[in-house]
Amino acid sequence: MCCPDCQQSTSRVHSRYTRKAGDLPWEGLCVRWQLETRKFFCLNPACTRRIFCERLPQCLEKYAHRTARLNQMLASLAFALGGEAGAKLAVQLGHRVSPATLLERVRRTPVATECATTRVLGVDDFALRRGTVYGTMLVDLETHRVVDLLQGREAQPLADWLRLHPRITTISRDRAPAYQEGATSGAPQAQQVADRWHILKNLTTAWEQYLHQQASTIKAHWQAVYAAELQPTIVLPPPPVEQVVPATASEYMRSRADQARRQHRHQERKAQYEKVQSLKTAGYNIGHIRRLLGMSYSAARTLFVASEYPIIQRRAPGSSLAPYHSYLQQRWEEGCQNAQQLHREVTAQGYQGSRVTVWRHIYPWRKAATDVNGTPPRSLHIQPPRQQLPKPQESIWLLLKVESQLTTEEKQKREQLLQVTTVKRSCELVQEFRKLLASRKGEALERWMQQAEATEGAPFKGFLSGVRRDLAAVQNAFSLPWSNGQTEGQVNRLKFLKRQMFGRAKFDLLRARVLHYP
Repeated sequence: MCCPDCQQSTSRVHSRYTRKAGDLPWEGLCVRWQLETRKFFCLNPACTRRIFCERLPQCLEKYAHRTARLNQMLASLAFALGGEAGAKLAVQLGHRVSPATLLERVRRTPVATECATTRVLGVDDFALRRGTVYGTMLVDLETHRVVDLLQGREAQPLADWLRLHPRITTISRDRAPAYQEGATSGAPQAQQVADRWHILKNLTTAWEQYLHQQASTIKAHWQAVYAAELQPTIVLPPPPVEQVVPATASEYMRSRADQARRQHRHQERKAQYEKVQSLKTAGYNIGHIRRLLGMSYSAARTLFVASEYPIIQRRAPGSSLAPYHSYLQQRWEEGCQNAQQLHREVTAQGYQGSRVTVWRHIYPWRKAATDVNGTPPRSLHIQPPRQQLPKPQESIWLLLKVESQLTTEEKQKREQLLQVTTVKRSCELVQEFRKLLASRKGEALERWMQQAEATEGAPFKGFLSGVRRDLAAVQNAFSLPWSNGQTEGQVNRLKFLKRQMFGRAKFDLLRARVLHYP
């Protein structure tokens, strides 16, 4: 055995001691080793160490209470599931461990940052705490692996990291000024590529602002088209239904829905009466009819013996106007049909009720007179439904969506929007820009910018100013294949890991889990 300090071999044993260590579970059972290890004398007089313990580097580290393979399994659980979920799974596997221990295994595991050979770098920001704390993610776009995480999204941390890695030749980033400054300062030799998705997003935002400015013009055209196509339709009411409910004052006091229900029940009863009479004519007696129609004997007999449809006679409720009924009927026939005037007259005779009661009492007479005179009910003038003016964001969606995927109503809205000259011209510019970006025609970008600047109303003035400030990176986006799509996917993976740890992971723990690849 060799001394760990001077590496001189010795065989002189000082003593023995028992060492305990946990190992991988066996058949779901927890396994613990009890090892009898030795202590040795160091025989080198020049060495400062006199006694040293026997080392087991292949299976058990110094001072460790778990074997190397058990630590490796726990680290794998922690990297895959985190603390809480990993601890629960470890219990199911046969080894009880706390969540804090698993997270400690993550922190102790060395993280290899494979950035020595990185040439094409993707840069994007992420939120540790939205609106407060942010970081920067660096992705190797050739190997699709995260190479490092930086605290903050300022220019200086990115520039410092790039200075330590001079082999970077291409940097794909969004259009944030901080990343532009950091990439220019830290890697002046690298060509920068603006992310194509962010370019289209900036263009769409500028277009939406322009449509907000043109809202009055679009609204005026929309109203003019609507006024030209306005054709009110006249819908005649349905023919009157045969009245089979007795016209009493109490009936007219009911709601329309209640009256309709009662009318429907009476129509069903009349149809049943006709069935009974037809069966009676065919020679059936009351007993046969009630069994065929599922009626009670009394109901079948009532309809069987009736020579005509027996309308249900309801007893009129008592009224305080009963003593004055004949007088009111006389005055009605004389031509006085004003409820207020009749109320004053009966009040002079001693009536103490309200004017509404008088109006309800004479309403059946008024209704009957209207039906006899045949006064046609008023026709309904129905305006065609007004099309809602689409908002700017909805307008952009309608103008950019594939025409085959639009409904008939959406196509009509799109055609009306394109009839506005300013909207049509701006839409043509956006469509042309999208085609140039998709076909990687960077040489045509300058021509498109000149056309946009010469367009009446300058719809993309702010967008063009931003492109001018970052022209080289935007031109590279039109000609080079690199983009930040892979970086955005890695940010989504980071969000998943962060939510798996309930958003409570510190930066070092989050960095270790993101950079770990099994």
